[in-house]
Amino acid sequence: MVSCTPTKKARIFQMYSEGKSFTEIGKDLGLHCSVVSRNYHKLEEMGPEPDFYAKQPIPGCPRIITPHAERRAQRLITSGKCRDATDVQRVLFPKVHPTTIRQMFIRKGLPGCVR
Repeated sequence: MVSCTPTKKARIFQMYSEGKSFTEIGKDLGLHCSVVSRNYHKLEEMGPEPDFYAKQPIPGCPRIITPHAERRAQRLITSGKCRDATDVQRVLFPKVHPTTIRQMFIRKGLPGCVR
């Protein structure tokens, strides 16, 4: 999906208010008319004075383990301070289930458990 900068959003809003079509605005800004239309309608929902810097919340369940915490856990395993996902869970994530930690390591390309 193409995202627009706040400056382009402001220009889209201004140009449409001046009477230009989505196709003309798209040609002027180098965007497809559907991108221009989608961004204009999102701005229009905000009212007469939209905030061009506003970000929409991302749908879905928030991640339990942040990317920074994932790197810390990976460092513990690779340095040898922790042996497996259960050790990492005890040290860093006492409220997270060990299976969640194991799945994170598998996504990272590390073994999920040591036998």
